Amino acid sequence: MPLPESEDSELHAALGGQFDRQTIVTVIVVVEALFLLITTVWSYFAQIDLRHLFRFNWSALIWGLSAGMAISASNLALLYLCQKWNRFFIFQSMHDLLKKEMMPLFGRLTIVDSILVSLASGICEEIFFRGILETTGGIALSATCFGLAHLPSFYYFPYAIWALLVGLVMSFVMSGSGSIIAPIVAHALVNFISINVLRYIKN
Repeated sequence: MPLPESEDSELHAALGGQFDRQTIVTVIVVVEALFLLITTVWSYFAQIDLRHLFRFNWSALIWGLSAGMAISASNLALLYLCQKWNRFFIFQSMHDLLKKEMMPLFGRLTIVDSILVSLASGICEEIFFRGILETTGGIALSATCFGLAHLPSFYYFPYAIWALLVGLVMSFVMSGSGSIIAPIVAHALVNFISINVLRYIKN
């Protein structure tokens, strides 16, 4: 028997249904900017210098693109399982997340919107989670918080666990490349592909 939809889920679906795409994009960009603001204030008062993480090299770009494509392929496989095996709670939860939360929010965005949102989330979230949070609290803390940040309600905890695993991959990518540019590229690419897959399904 399907679990009842939570109040949080209803709220998110309602927001996706009531607001136009410009409002949705604006809210997302503002939220992402808050991550960057928190990082800036935190690093300033704690006297943490993150500049060494921003070393650009071609290896970091390759790491980021490779990780982004691998995670996106995994997301597509997971999407297929959610469609086929949604009688199981884990896949049912993720299926409901797609239908009731993500599609109403992202399904109506344009290609330009998806680029803006992907860049904002990739840059701001990685600087916060893999930058200041991992620097001060370690990989486990940053990955756990990354998972919790992707938990709209407890009903969707399988997705939060998936996000936690993705967070661990992002930390591995940063460690392997020696630069936060790699997870930024990976994160932005994953979000760009995911949003446009949702646009395709929505249409």
